[in-house]
Amino acid sequence: MNHESDHTVDAAKKELNADLLELFERCSYLYNEAFYANTELAILRELSKASSGYENEVICAGCFFSFTQLALTESCFMNCARLFDAKSDISIGNLIEEVSSHSAEIDALAISIFSDRPNFDRLNPIVHPLAEDEERFYPKEVESQRSYEKLFGDHYEMVTVCITTHDLSNLWKKRLNGLSKLTDMLRDQRNKVFAHSDIEALNYDELVRRLPLTFSEIQKLIDFALDLTIELFAKITGIEKDRLPKNYNDIQGLLKYAEVGMEAVEQHLGKALLDQD
Repeated sequence: MNHESDHTVDAAKKELNADLLELFERCSYLYNEAFYANTELAILRELSKASSGYENEVICAGCFFSFTQLALTESCFMNCARLFDAKSDISIGNLIEEVSSHSAEIDALAISIFSDRPNFDRLNPIVHPLAEDEERFYPKEVESQRSYEKLFGDHYEMVTVCITTHDLSNLWKKRLNGLSKLTDMLRDQRNKVFAHSDIEALNYDELVRRLPLTFSEIQKLIDFALDLTIELFAKITGIEKDRLPKNYNDIQGLLKYAEVGMEAVEQHLGKALLDQD
């Protein structure tokens, strides 16, 4: 499968009819929201590690790091909330419905793009890697592939199933329904604090205790949005999108340079004191 380039994306778009082109644009928009949220969350994790591994260097720019963390947290939260806003014209839920409506056209596209693969099933043209919380819907396939992999050790690859786009959209609906508790808490926090200033905003700690959302739960929501949009984009265009920029952890390199710089300053100051003596 190809990775993205402007040329290949433009070429793929020219092959789409008006309805699928609109679906492509919605998918691209939601992918970008999920990509930004995932990058922000990854950087927040890197900043958290930096606070313990480079404590002195972080203190040197305490205002920058504290406000950057606050800004990234709010931006990540709002990007994630937009993904699952049931009242929006463009949301993960709406995209799943659009996929279901155009399932036959997407199947046809998948056949045109991937039919030269070995053992390709034209009746079930979507080769879908099962996420962990999807495996319970395909117990026979999971057991069969896991049994085969045991012959080669305990390293398991993702289980794949051959299905139609209609089946895939139903699977996505089930997975989205399984996240309803998290999306409800996300929506309530967004509405009461981040998008509006309800009275609950005066006691945010109490709201968080009542509607707790951890970083790992936010990650779970983002992962679902990325799984869906990356797979759909690939099925429409044959192009694989990335989950994170390759340099998302470059703060570590910056702090390493800051550490070396501080050591050089200390050595310089020490030498200056010795010269005075």
